[in-house]
Amino acid sequence: MKLLYTALIWGLIQLLMSQTLATTELISANDKLLLYYENNLELFAKEFSDKAKAISEKILLDSIIQKAKTPLIKEFKNNLTKYLNNYDLYKHFDLNNELLIQFITTTMQYYQQEPTTNKDFQYIIKLLRKLRYDELCNEYEMKFQKFIKEKFLQKFEELKQELLNDQSKQSRALLSWYNDLQECRNYKCYYNLFQKFTSVIMSPVNHFLTYIRNKLENFFIIYSNHAYSISKAILTDPAVGQLSPAFREQFVKDINEFLSSCENNHDIRKLYNLLQLFRINILEKYFHNKDIKMMYQIVLKNLFNNHNLSEFLSDYEWKFNMFIDTDLLQKFQELKASLDEEEFRQERPFIERFEYVFSMTNQTQKVEQLEMVYIWV
Repeated sequence: MKLLYTALIWGLIQLLMSQTLATTELISANDKLLLYYENNLELFAKEFSDKAKAISEKILLDSIIQKAKTPLIKEFKNNLTKYLNNYDLYKHFDLNNELLIQFITTTMQYYQQEPTTNKDFQYIIKLLRKLRYDELCNEYEMKFQKFIKEKFLQKFEELKQELLNDQSKQSRALLSWYNDLQECRNYKCYYNLFQKFTSVIMSPVNHFLTYIRNKLENFFIIYSNHAYSISKAILTDPAVGQLSPAFREQFVKDINEFLSSCENNHDIRKLYNLLQLFRINILEKYFHNKDIKMMYQIVLKNLFNNHNLSEFLSDYEWKFNMFIDTDLLQKFQELKASLDEEEFRQERPFIERFEYVFSMTNQTQKVEQLEMVYIWV
């Protein structure tokens, strides 16, 4: 069971390149293999995220879980509720991988614990088994192994000449990895090797950029969803009636334009554009605008803050900077340590750009700089 959890964590977080690669006419053999692997994982994720939803809904119907009288049961219930609340949003963008990882991180931890006499732990495990959670895990492992044996190895052979067309450090590492893969006979072996797949199929810099893109997209989903909810709530707020008819008409028109853009967009790559639309057409034009009448400024400030806009913007910036100063900084240090002298020289402009971001003291500007990375990642 632990293997399923960690394998999915790797496969579902790190491989989010397909949408970018699919728009590129000339795709390298490395990218073809990576895209092939990711597309198949996406098919698995779609199937298993639907099954995970069904299990979650049944869990929340359980009387003990509904009452949630103890801290552990309450935490379990809240995490599953959050997963189900995110379901439609992530499905909107076909982010089946993200959905599945949320489910697994919520449930698999109970199988990872050492045997315990804690009654709440025992009850959760019993409930999961009753709903055939074990069968779901085993089914995934079997299908994953079958895919590697019957499809992935064959695909590698088709691309082998292109993949290993030189004696570079990356080609040598990939060949060694592939030789080990051919010797695998069980899921544990496949898991251990695929933990290393992205590091051998991608350059260190591209691996780093893929990590950033994934993280930024998650931040953008959170931002756009909150902006949408706040905007929708504002339209039904009676306080809008305090604005003059002409001003109110334009304000409502701009809000509706943003809402419509959100509802009609299913492309995660366009989320950054939605953020900019909200910031320019809503925040700058109304929330931060000091050039409009003072009476309107007061009404709008109260209107937005009645729906927790300031709290959300502050929380978003804080979490974003925490990510930059902790997880991203660690990944960046690992990237630099992985480069040899020649690679470091070639990537110096790239390295210096990120060092500049990390050195910035203005937290708002730091967020803006990293968000802009998304445009060229």
